[in-house]
Amino acid sequence: NNLRYELQSVFDPLFENRREETFLYYEFNRDFALKLITSQSLPLKLYGWDTIADLIEAAQEVYRPPPKNYIVSGAGTGFVNGVYDFAADLTSDGYVVPRSEIRYECSVPVTTKKDADGKVKKKKITLFRCTMRSQQKWWFLSEADEHQPGTDKDIDFYQHKSTKKDEEDEPPTNGWTTCGDGIDPPPTLEAKGVMVPDGEEYNTMEHQLAKWAISNEIVELVLGNSIHREIVARSQPLIKFLASMCTKDDPIVDMSESGVVALGPNTYCLKESHLTLAWNTCKSKLDPAVSAEVYQLLTFILPELSNSLAIHLLTTVQQSLSDGNESNNLFEVAEFCSILAGSNSEADIGSNGSTRLHDEVRVVLLKLFWAVLTHPEAHTLKCYRILKSYVTHELRVEPMGTKQRESFLNFCK
Repeated sequence: NNLRYELQSVFDPLFENRREETFLYYEFNRDFALKLITSQSLPLKLYGWDTIADLIEAAQEVYRPPPKNYIVSGAGTGFVNGVYDFAADLTSDGYVVPRSEIRYECSVPVTTKKDADGKVKKKKITLFRCTMRSQQKWWFLSEADEHQPGTDKDIDFYQHKSTKKDEEDEPPTNGWTTCGDGIDPPPTLEAKGVMVPDGEEYNTMEHQLAKWAISNEIVELVLGNSIHREIVARSQPLIKFLASMCTKDDPIVDMSESGVVALGPNTYCLKESHLTLAWNTCKSKLDPAVSAEVYQLLTFILPELSNSLAIHLLTTVQQSLSDGNESNNLFEVAEFCSILAGSNSEADIGSNGSTRLHDEVRVVLLKLFWAVLTHPEAHTLKCYRILKSYVTHELRVEPMGTKQRESFLNFCK
């Protein structure tokens, strides 16, 4: 293990100059991890999963390229809204210069009138990071001073005071506040693409890791016949990572002589079949301890799932309440819902409902809970009060609450 970390410390600083060699090193690490997690020894398997956790950290934090651009929207100062393109230094082969100050720029017209050359005068709005005297990293949306950018001569519109490490590395999407000459409301940001040379968009360290996991059926290995609760627990970071890869990419269109060719985005990621397999494991009733770990796993990844995957999971769970002779799945469904309710308790969601879940998903989640509460044998459940309390709170959250209350009242008629 020490040798592996020492090798990693050698390769990491060389990434920008020896990219191919570094990729080969991490390919070796992935193959090594695969041998470990497919061994017959539980300690070796667990060590293999620790290795995978390190690979995820390297892919997401050390080697992830910054977004190619940001879409700023919703700002009260209208001209601040727009597409901000990456504007920091690049290497000769199109990669971001290591340790360079990240910034993005958007040119907006000052007037509709054209000058003598037929051009419209524009000004540049910059999305950039500034290190404050307190050494905190703050992000600004500003009209930078032409001669002294990054000083009090800038015209600031919005700012974000970073409190977490990931907020310091890249512009946060939410949590912006109005400052200086800005007008409420503050904007939200949406990251798009990755800053790599054309053709390398789907060949980042994250994509290589996801392709390795899907191609080698790692999820099936976790949830297959040799399932073990410790392995399920250690697999959470990988499955969460694969869930995040479902919405990672934007389609890339290659204009060629033969027409428009779409290079498939989000190819290697978590699939509906993986979620179905996970739930079937819970229904099998082979080991309550294993089922409990799978409940925790599904609850852990639910906020990370795309709407379509989340709805598939919740619908699959609800359908198991009435699958032929399988009405005795009530206990398994109720246990899953109980853990889900605990993870989205009032302490977490405050007055805004399950804010970590999209409204479309929350509607399906409510229907699942309602199906459990109205089941003929629901009175036998120990978690009945927990589920009832959760539904009661969700039905009070507006604007969705009124519509859902009417829907459930009609069901009771």
